[in-house]
Amino acid sequence: MRARPTSCVRRRGRNLWLLTALLAAQFLVPAVAAQGFRPNPGAPPAPFQAPPPKPELLGRSLDPSWPKQMLIIADSVVLGARFNIVKGLPDWRITFRGRPALMIDIATRELKQQRPQVPPVAVIAIGYNTLWEKDRRNFQSWADKFDAMAEDMLATLKSLGAQKIVWVMLRELTADLLPPGSGSLDQFNRYAWYFPYVNERLRALKERHPDLALADWVTAGRQKGITYDAIHVTAQGGDLMLDVLKTAIGIDQPQPPPPPAPSPPAAAPPVASASVAPTTSPQVRQITLGTGATFRDCAECPEMVVVSSGTFRMGGSEADLDQRPDELPAHLVKFAAPFAVGRFEVTFNEWEACVAGGGCQANPEPEDEGWGRGRRPVINVSWSDAQTYVAWLTRKTGKTYRLLTEAEWEYAARAGSEAPFITGVRLTTEHANINPGEVPDGTTQLYRERTIPVGELPANAWGLHDMHGNVGEWVLDAWHDDYQDAPGDGSARTSEADDALRVIRGGSWYKPAQDCRLSSRARDLPDHRSADIGFRVARLP
Repeated sequence: MRARPTSCVRRRGRNLWLLTALLAAQFLVPAVAAQGFRPNPGAPPAPFQAPPPKPELLGRSLDPSWPKQMLIIADSVVLGARFNIVKGLPDWRITFRGRPALMIDIATRELKQQRPQVPPVAVIAIGYNTLWEKDRRNFQSWADKFDAMAEDMLATLKSLGAQKIVWVMLRELTADLLPPGSGSLDQFNRYAWYFPYVNERLRALKERHPDLALADWVTAGRQKGITYDAIHVTAQGGDLMLDVLKTAIGIDQPQPPPPPAPSPPAAAPPVASASVAPTTSPQVRQITLGTGATFRDCAECPEMVVVSSGTFRMGGSEADLDQRPDELPAHLVKFAAPFAVGRFEVTFNEWEACVAGGGCQANPEPEDEGWGRGRRPVINVSWSDAQTYVAWLTRKTGKTYRLLTEAEWEYAARAGSEAPFITGVRLTTEHANINPGEVPDGTTQLYRERTIPVGELPANAWGLHDMHGNVGEWVLDAWHDDYQDAPGDGSARTSEADDALRVIRGGSWYKPAQDCRLSSRARDLPDHRSADIGFRVARLP
C-alpha cells in the first residue's frame, strides 16, 4: 500500500548512455553458402569502413534473378562475438569468434537448403563493443559514430544492388539461448539497457532511408521451450534464427484473411463547441489516426483523441533494467477497433461540472491541496469516484464512457514507442512533471512538487498529454501480480471483490522517472484518495 505523498522522493538515476557498435555484415552468395564462414580468432576487431564499390562485383557476386532483398538483424544477437570484414574478395565474407556467428551460419545454410529460390541474405548485427567505452558518457559522440558507420554500410549494400532492406528487431533471442546463472547471461543483463539507444538510431536511419522496410520479429525462443544445454545451444540458436529469417522475408507465413467490406460512410465527430451539444453521434469507427481527429460530446465533456486499431508489445523489456516482475511477461495485444482517449487527465473544471449536474458527490469535495483548481487535474479522487464520473458522462451523452483498460492506457501512452519513455531512454522535467531525483550528469532540473495545469508540457506522438507524471491515473483493471494469462485483445482483467486492488498507471509529480516509465505499474484500494492520483477517460465507438 502506498502512503500519501508528503515529501520529495529522491533517487539516484542511472546513466543510460549506450555502448553499442555496428559489429558485423555478411553477404551470403552461393559460394559463401557452400563454404560458410572462415574463423580468424586472432584478428582484432575494427570499426567498419566500407570498401569502395567495385563494378566487376555487381555482375558476379549477385544473381540478377533474385529480388534484391537483404536483411538487417539488430540488437542483442551477437553479444560477446568479435567480427571483421575481409575486404578485397569477390564476395563478402566474415571472420568471427563465438556462437552467435555460428547461429547465423546454421540458419542461413538451412534456409538455402529448404528454399533454394530464396534470395541470398545479408546480415548486419549490432551489439556491445568495448572499443567505444570512452564514449559511454557522451551520447552525441557515440550517435555520430554509429550514424556514420551505418550510412557507410548501407551505401555499400546499395551499391551492390540491394533495393530493399528488411529490419528485424531481436530483443530476447540471445537471453533465451544463455544458461541461467552463466557469466554470459550476466553480461547480457548488464548491457541490455543500452539497446534502446540502438533502436532510436535505427529509427532515425529508417527516416533518412524510406526504402528500409520494417518487419516485426516473432518471439521464437520462449515459444519453442529452449532447454539450456550448452551442447545444443548453437543448433537451437540456428533454429530460432531460421524462424526469424523466414518471418522477415515472408515465407512459411499464413496468408492474411481478406479485408472486410468497407462500412458505409458515417458522420464525422462534431467539432468542439462552447455552447452547442452535438446533434449527431460521433462515429469514431470511421476515423483513423493521423487525421488529427479530436472531439467533445458536450461543452463540459473532456476533449477526446481518436486512437486507431493496431497491435503492440505490452510490458517490460530486457533492454530496461528498471523493469519489475509485475511488468512481465511482455506480450502482444491487438486492438481490433479504434477507440477514443481523453487528451488530458480529467480536470477540476470537468469534475465540478459533474458535481453541478448531480452525478458526482459534492461532499466531501476533492481537495486541491492549495495548488489551485481549474485546469489542474482533479486529485484526491478514488477509483470509485472515477466510476461515478464516467457513469455521469455516459448518461449525459448517450455514449459509452469508462476508464481505460490497462492495455489501452499503455497502447495510447506508447504511441508506437518501444522505449521506456516517449522521449526515449531518458525522461526529464522539461517533458514531464516528475520528481527529478539526483541527476547523474549534474544538470539541474526543476522539481515542481505539485500538479500543474494539463497540457503545459509536450504531448506524445498521438497528441496525448501528461502520460508521464503529473498524476497517476486509475484504470479499469483489478491488480494482478504479473501479466501471466493476460488477455491479448486489450480487455480489462476484472475482479468480483469490491475491495480488490486497482491499477494506477503513469507515475506522478512526486515519483522519479523510473516509476513513470511506460510499463511501470502501481496499485491501491478502490476507495483510496491521494494528492497524486487522478484519472483519464476512454470512449467507445
